Amino acid sequence: MNAESMIAWVENPQPPMPKLYPSALSDQDVADVAAYVGSL
Repeated sequence: MNAESMIAWVENPQPPMPKLYPSALSDQDVADVAAYVGSL
């Protein structure tokens, strides 16, 4: 998965994952989560 698709995955998760963007997560938070997931 590239960074762009990981960001899309964080912004629009599949159920049962909760949708946390845009209210609970900022754009920077989303980018940070995507970078972390990409490093695993």
